[in-house]
Amino acid sequence: AQLLERGLVARDPLGLGFATAPNGEAIGPDGTLTEGLYTLGWMRTGTMFESAALGELRTQALALAQLL
Repeated sequence: AQLLERGLVARDPLGLGFATAPNGEAIGPDGTLTEGLYTLGWMRTGTMFESAALGELRTQALALAQLL
């Protein structure tokens, strides 16, 4: 809730999580990337529907670790 209030993230089009880039980086209300703020799991549900199961979380975490 605080991320939304501070304008660091925007809800995804379905309202299930946050708007994110393919690499998980958060997208702000103005449509630009919130540099350095990455998401995993349920926060990506609206743009990456399968984000709650262990396999998907592991894949997302590995991709993010490799990116960082």
